[in-house]
Amino acid sequence: MNTSNIASDHAAPHAPVLTFSRAGAGPVLAASGRWNVHTMSHDLAPMALRALRSALAEHARTPNLTWDLRADETMDHVGALMFWRAAGGKRPEKLLLAAEHEAFFANLAKSEMPPDRSIVITVRTLFEAVGTRAFAFADHLAGFVRLLGQIVLDVGRFARAPHAGP
Repeated sequence: MNTSNIASDHAAPHAPVLTFSRAGAGPVLAASGRWNVHTMSHDLAPMALRALRSALAEHARTPNLTWDLRADETMDHVGALMFWRAAGGKRPEKLLLAAEHEAFFANLAKSEMPPDRSIVITVRTLFEAVGTRAFAFADHLAGFVRLLGQIVLDVGRFARAPHAGP
């Protein structure tokens, strides 16, 4: 069995750790430690975080990879997002996950779904859209005519009595 750990030399006691192994069942990328925003932003050095991201991206290209995230002490949406992005913006095919972390991946899957583009155009919706825009145009036109009228009145008043102007 071939095993390698990816962790910082001066990592905090609960820092995120990746362990890559090749066992009889195929390659496994196991994560342990705390995969949350607090640990990654306060307890890890920027170089250690870059090393974790780089290792995730490198191992994500391994064919038939099993992602084992069951040993994570804590995970939040930021930690889940790191795995999501490493897997190419989708849920890894072989993902072993604690039940309490399932919601993070479910929410990421929902947020990545394209919006429903099935808009049905009927005579009524077309009529409503054209009518709404026609009324909006008429309102703008009326405002423009009022503005022009006020300008004409102000110019006429000023022409009659320039000394009373601004």
